[in-house]
Amino acid sequence: MKPAHITTNIYLDGGNPKETKLIVDTLGFLDGQTTNPAQIAKALKTGKIYSNEQLLVEYKNSVSLISQIIPGKLLSLEVYADESTTSQDIIDQAKHMSSWTPNTFIKIPCTAHGLKAAQSLTSQNVHVHISLVFTQEQAAASYSATTGAPIGGALVSPFEGCTVDTDVTSIDVITNIQKMLDSEGDEHMQVLMANIRDLEQFYYALYMGFDAVAVPFEILMQWHSDGMLIPGVDIPYDTFESTNEYLHAQSIMNEVYENLDLEKDWTTFNISHPRTIEGLKKFSEEWNDLVDR
Repeated sequence: MKPAHITTNIYLDGGNPKETKLIVDTLGFLDGQTTNPAQIAKALKTGKIYSNEQLLVEYKNSVSLISQIIPGKLLSLEVYADESTTSQDIIDQAKHMSSWTPNTFIKIPCTAHGLKAAQSLTSQNVHVHISLVFTQEQAAASYSATTGAPIGGALVSPFEGCTVDTDVTSIDVITNIQKMLDSEGDEHMQVLMANIRDLEQFYYALYMGFDAVAVPFEILMQWHSDGMLIPGVDIPYDTFESTNEYLHAQSIMNEVYENLDLEKDWTTFNISHPRTIEGLKKFSEEWNDLVDR
């Protein structure tokens, strides 16, 4: 059973159904899981090259197994996208994948084609998960593009580990996005802190009360070994003053909160960011490494 004092949804980030089962058995709960094809292929350990159709079959089979282990829980599935992928390409993939299991969220990059697709999919009652988000303005555009989704019907993923490597304090970006959606939003979009790298970042996410966090298998197992401590219950809140200093020390400047109008059309926001392009390239290369093209 999930500890009563934890308000953040905790998702396993991975593609191995055996790890899903072990986490559920060890922790006693799991709120959902985020996946991508590279994680699925790694879990299969075949080392083989697939056709695109074969890879999708393996992906579907794996997420179906995961869905049986955590029935009714959120599952995030990733479409293929590179710089040449059109919005219609994304829509077609998303509609196909959304039929695989219940409560599926389709992970889409925060690009012009991605948000155009997200807007269309939202109108067709497909839940979307906007990824590769590194700025508050990108999050605002993601929110605007998914207007009309039901409460909790869309996700936005600011990347903690990736933004730590830039000049901007990534934890500020995530905090500002959560603040913006809490104060200005209609609750249709939730913030999912992605790319957690260590237990300290995980504890900080729980301390901040972000909507959700995607966590690798190893870190969730570390949490269990650490006694599944809870900020404010087992860890005094003032402990996180030093954690805050640690996280801020990894970057050069703090990110100032922006007062953005979430009712503006998503196309009016600046969604360009070099890390988004880098991430898109990385994820498409991971997919292409698995596929015989």
